[in-house]
Amino acid sequence: IMQLFMAGKINFDVEIPKLRSYAVELANLTLEILAQSKYEEYDHPMFMTTTFVCKQLSHLKSVLTLADSEQYKDAFSIARVMTEGYAILLWAN
Repeated sequence: IMQLFMAGKINFDVEIPKLRSYAVELANLTLEILAQSKYEEYDHPMFMTTTFVCKQLSHLKSVLTLADSEQYKDAFSIARVMTEGYAILLWAN
């Protein structure tokens, strides 16, 4: 994606508002789901999943803040780490 951006093939001024809107909607939905989720004291997989989701939300907030400041490379780096973390979680499953 960064190579396409650097080559002028992606206009972030057009795409970022769309992606930001989607990210905010996703974060709000996630918070709504987390508010309804409950787990028992010994439900370690649920605890781990909830912790992972909360950390992903924190990273998403950072990505949005960096994108708003037009620090796209840094935002992309954090988004990449988020994706890698998710891939590792899927692999461990």
